[in-house]
Amino acid sequence: MGSNEWFGLAFDLGGVLKYRVNNMLAVVPELNIGFIHSSRKVAEGYWYGGYNVNETRLLVNLNIPVTARFTPVPYAYLEAGLRMNFNFATGHSLDASDQATGQTFDSEDLDTWEVKTFVPSVVAGLGGTIKVKNHEMDLGLRLNLDVSGIQKDNKYYGMEDNSKIWNIQFVLNYYLY
Repeated sequence: MGSNEWFGLAFDLGGVLKYRVNNMLAVVPELNIGFIHSSRKVAEGYWYGGYNVNETRLLVNLNIPVTARFTPVPYAYLEAGLRMNFNFATGHSLDASDQATGQTFDSEDLDTWEVKTFVPSVVAGLGGTIKVKNHEMDLGLRLNLDVSGIQKDNKYYGMEDNSKIWNIQFVLNYYLY
């Protein structure tokens, strides 16, 4: 049988505003469209040769992180805050493939993955700010951790499921002002 270890890739695209309170503190709200693609192996076997069965999920959301950014030294920062995730589209499928060739021989779209519409997250990160042609650019690393489970009614096919999404995010912000 497979595992319950999901692996995926997430991508956010959006806008950011940095409001400086003073030289060491800023409030940084963002508005992003997020895409999360994750998968796990649910089965493998050796019926007529080797095969794998993978489950894949897709989630599209609007997320709004708001962080307090502390800049203890010029061009370096620590940040912490909250992120509000508004989930609005999902996909869910099972794919069976040949172990030797990797070729998919059966694919089935499952019912829509039922997730909560609103999921809050905690955000913490660090990074640096550089100047590029009189504009600031942030390069950073951020941890996003859901506070509540992602599954609607905390159920997955009738079973208790309090799965949370967490990810490590590489941050690249370019300020136009």
